[in-house]
Amino acid sequence: PQVKVAAIVLEGNNFTKDYVVLKELEFERGDTVTPAKMDESIARLQRTGFFSTVEIRTLEEKTNVANRTVIVRLTERDPGILTLGAGATSERIFTLRGYAGLAYRNWRGTGRGISLRVEGNYNIAQVKYLESKIILGYLEPYLFDTRVRGRINLSRSKAVTDYDLRQITEVNQITYSIEKDFTSHILGIYEIYGLATIKQTGIDATYILPSTNLDIVTTGPSIDLDFRDSPFNPTSGTFTRLSAEYSSPHFPADSLGSTRTVNYVRATASFTHYLKLSDSSVVFANNLQGGYLENLSTEPDGGVPYDIKGFILGGRSTVRGFESGTSDVFPNKTDLGSEQYKLTTSARMFLFKSELRFPIYGNFAGATFYDGGYVSIENLTLVDKYRDSVGLGLRYNTPVGPLNLEWAWKLDRKDGEAENRFHLSIGTF
Repeated sequence: PQVKVAAIVLEGNNFTKDYVVLKELEFERGDTVTPAKMDESIARLQRTGFFSTVEIRTLEEKTNVANRTVIVRLTERDPGILTLGAGATSERIFTLRGYAGLAYRNWRGTGRGISLRVEGNYNIAQVKYLESKIILGYLEPYLFDTRVRGRINLSRSKAVTDYDLRQITEVNQITYSIEKDFTSHILGIYEIYGLATIKQTGIDATYILPSTNLDIVTTGPSIDLDFRDSPFNPTSGTFTRLSAEYSSPHFPADSLGSTRTVNYVRATASFTHYLKLSDSSVVFANNLQGGYLENLSTEPDGGVPYDIKGFILGGRSTVRGFESGTSDVFPNKTDLGSEQYKLTTSARMFLFKSELRFPIYGNFAGATFYDGGYVSIENLTLVDKYRDSVGLGLRYNTPVGPLNLEWAWKLDRKDGEAENRFHLSIGTF
């Protein structure tokens, strides 16, 4: 018979308010309930992070009773979380990293959350400057009694953005955004208003460029379609991300917009496919990315600050074998013809990453990979628009992603460039 919900009984939510649980269910009293709706409700409740176990069943299951009582049985988690971590990367020979996070995910059982995270990097080999980032966030889970979530994030960061120039970039940022899980696989986010106050200066007196100050205000949507079997060590499925942002001195008002010279539109897309070969543990992973950036400013000195918003490839997350933050990237300062290049036209980017992952022994695995990237800028002649590399990787799989040791060789090395690069990191695409 067609099963309808006669009543809903909640068990185990001694701390979490009833309305929080009911808001995440895909059914209410009087609705037809199906196994698909039950599975989606379980996924939504698990994704909140409030519960360690979730079970949904009907009291009259395996009977012909049509009007049934649905039982939602829960086991709650401690809402307070403290996380600590430390590690190292091969960036600039050797860089130490650490972080600490404190979060309270279910304030007074209402689903509201607040979090604080502090990160630090220190390059002990060359730069010897403490990079830092502090992020404070607040989550309002049910705006206007809907499933739409509201977020406010405040952050402050200092990072070395050009190792050759010994340049640091300080960013103070606030963002207001809304988000909604349309299904357990589809997440939509809209950044209503984001303001980044950016200051670029030098680490010491050797810095030769004038200090710059910019306000960049952004707004725009993004959407994630996640059909992976695991977010940390995926072996099958796909992940797609589409995003766009707009910045203008007049949005949302002249007094609240970007710096007078900054006006642009930027869009990016990424698609990753994971294929498990036959019945083995060998995984073939491929990632495609594309981007478009256009300057909209009509000011005589207007343009998009390319080192902040432009497409610059090189590093572990884009094209391995090239080191980010140095002249090893492309396009670099020589290609652009300026230390502080402003884009006055448009730019395009394409990136392809392909990787064959295979088990070695226990949690140890290996990989072979190819990375290739393309960047073009209208009215600017780049000597080489496409750069690529090949490499080998050794990995140790952990529950939060693999620890990677990777060696990458440039396929079109230029004079003065290193033939290869070593990358040490956690996580993968």
